[in-house]
Amino acid sequence: MKKLAFSTCNVPFRQRFAAWRGGIASLFDVHPHARTVEGFESRLYSYQFGDEALFVRCESGAQHFERGSLRVVRDNLDHYLVQVQVRGMQSLQRAGRETIVEHGDLMVIDLADPHVADTTHFTNLSLLVPRHLLAPRLLQPDSQGGRVLKRDKVHTGLAVSHMHALARLAETMTAEEARHSLEPTLGLLANALNGGVETADGAAGIALSLLSRARLAIEQNLQRSFTVEELCRELGLSRATLYRLFEPVGGVRAYVQERRLRRSAEELTAPLNSKRHVYEIAFDWGFGSEAHFSRAFKRRFGVSPSDARHGALSLRAVGTAAGASEEREYANWLAGTLDC
Repeated sequence: MKKLAFSTCNVPFRQRFAAWRGGIASLFDVHPHARTVEGFESRLYSYQFGDEALFVRCESGAQHFERGSLRVVRDNLDHYLVQVQVRGMQSLQRAGRETIVEHGDLMVIDLADPHVADTTHFTNLSLLVPRHLLAPRLLQPDSQGGRVLKRDKVHTGLAVSHMHALARLAETMTAEEARHSLEPTLGLLANALNGGVETADGAAGIALSLLSRARLAIEQNLQRSFTVEELCRELGLSRATLYRLFEPVGGVRAYVQERRLRRSAEELTAPLNSKRHVYEIAFDWGFGSEAHFSRAFKRRFGVSPSDARHGALSLRAVGTAAGASEEREYANWLAGTLDC
């Protein structure tokens, strides 16, 4: 099985946090707590499960984690990070509310959304998985970011115990064993996130299947103008059924706009498109005017399309200038896995 370890143990004290920052840069911007800068230590062990998922054990000092709007736009990562708090705690700030993640809790980070958290010295276990592998199993796939499931729930406990078992076995697993372990892992995590509701059959399973079909149809039609009525005809569903399916994510029109914004952000911040006009990209993804696109883009990502483009190019230049050190090796490996 593909695996890679990263540690600051052999890095001079004053350079340790900078080394850690370089290694984790593919996912988060991090800032130290003043008391941990010189004595900072971190160890991170990553194991590749199948072609696209990563299982990670991390031990690190106290710090501030952030995925700001600009990073969300630039990275365009469509992944979940499902995390078990093994030691220490963290404070998650989201939509003006604070949630405390404690020992044994299960937390979900949606990398398509901004994220801010402060931690104590901690150990955690994480599964980094593309949305398309986990979302079809979830009743509310687009409402997972920032969720914290407490350790005293039965289905959470089963998922947490399984994550601990993976941590014990990962070092000796073969690539084939890791690949076969991914399917039951996703099943247990989905069961916890769905609150123990079965989705394989019955009404919940039918709704999930219809939602997956609807999402696929929307994705295939994003670059053309289409109405809700046309979508209903293509899927063979009534308006009421379609609206009910998308109610947990704010409605079908909100979902369509979200996907168009995500896809346009991807193109807007790609180096190959640096000379294309903003209005060309907006029209390509179904927006009727540049003004409407700019307003919607700023509401979603917190920055204007032009600022997102310039900021993303600047961040890439900084990343390219970094040296080929151990932290850069890990960052490149992580980024390569995420791009699969």
